[in-house]
Amino acid sequence: MAPQNGGTSSPGSGATPQTSISTPTSTSISLVTSSANPASMSASPATTCTDTGTSSSSGNLSNGAVAGVVIGCALALSLLTFCSTYLWMRRRNNRREDSRDGRHGSLRTSSRRSSRKDAETKQPIVTEEMSSIGARSPIQEYIPRAADDKTVHNKVFGLLDNIAVHVENFYRNISPTVPAESVAQLGQLNSSHLPESIVAMLQRSSHPDTLITHCLTELIIAAIMPSREPTQSLLPMQFTALPSTGSSRRSRERDSDRALFLWRMLSVYLHPNIALDSAYTSHRKDLIARNVQSFTLAFSPWRNPNHSREECVQSLTIIMESAAETGIWLFSQPCKFEFYWRSPADGNAKKIEKSPELIKVGDESGIMLEEAQIIVGSVVGKV
Repeated sequence: MAPQNGGTSSPGSGATPQTSISTPTSTSISLVTSSANPASMSASPATTCTDTGTSSSSGNLSNGAVAGVVIGCALALSLLTFCSTYLWMRRRNNRREDSRDGRHGSLRTSSRRSSRKDAETKQPIVTEEMSSIGARSPIQEYIPRAADDKTVHNKVFGLLDNIAVHVENFYRNISPTVPAESVAQLGQLNSSHLPESIVAMLQRSSHPDTLITHCLTELIIAAIMPSREPTQSLLPMQFTALPSTGSSRRSRERDSDRALFLWRMLSVYLHPNIALDSAYTSHRKDLIARNVQSFTLAFSPWRNPNHSREECVQSLTIIMESAAETGIWLFSQPCKFEFYWRSPADGNAKKIEKSPELIKVGDESGIMLEEAQIIVGSVVGKV
């Protein structure tokens, strides 16, 4: 029978050692080891290790210790990851720098070869952009900003409309006998844009207001064009002298157009207050007075008696002053504009142009357009 409470082996039990483990009702565990020598067994006391429910053995850790170990491992892992990433990125950057150095070296070699080649040929490279007027010309900074097409339209359309309103207010659609004294005056107002003389057309016209509007518009428009003879122009002489001398040899060649563009822009820049010049204002005032007088006398048989002659003269004077200012403004624009009359119809035509088109023929860089743009359309009326 097994011994209880850590009992010992009997002397006659044999040479094989025995280990006895007893499980008491309590939580204590007793461990007894016996040797083969009975004497030593009796002399050596039993060794007992006890583990209770409230204390742990030396092989276990508390919760706080476990948490500390976990945090430490996490920090160590993070540090290791950071170091690895840093070393990897540094190595990659070094490779990129080496690669760039290699490419730059080849580029520098090519550049030196190209420089030697250019030095040998000594021929400058001219690009398409350098051939433009803005790239070649040092006066680019003197060119004013171009007005948009809508602004140009409104300004010119307003002038043409005022001319039509003036005729509507101060003249009538009647067919009087043209007096001899008016024939000579009308002859001075003949228009090259009519199929025949103004006198012949007035004598059979049922709408003389159309012819009157045409003649007044042609008189004013011609006076604000740079190609007009300086003595008959409402523009300053500084703006008309060159175009008038070269009008007989006018060319659409690119260089000529650019030269005139540069001249026009420099003229505007060098004469910013030309409208206030006393010589010009005196000339303009005298020319307007002569034109108003001539036109009013020529068409006096058709004048509306509801308005006095003084009122008619004053209205037309204001319109011509406005036309002179519009002409200077158009001249100062970088874009080039022209008034365009259609070819006159035959003598039996029932309609004619009362006012011409305003077209844009050059851009703000002095380059002529491939196709002209209509800014203000023409107005046609019955004869």
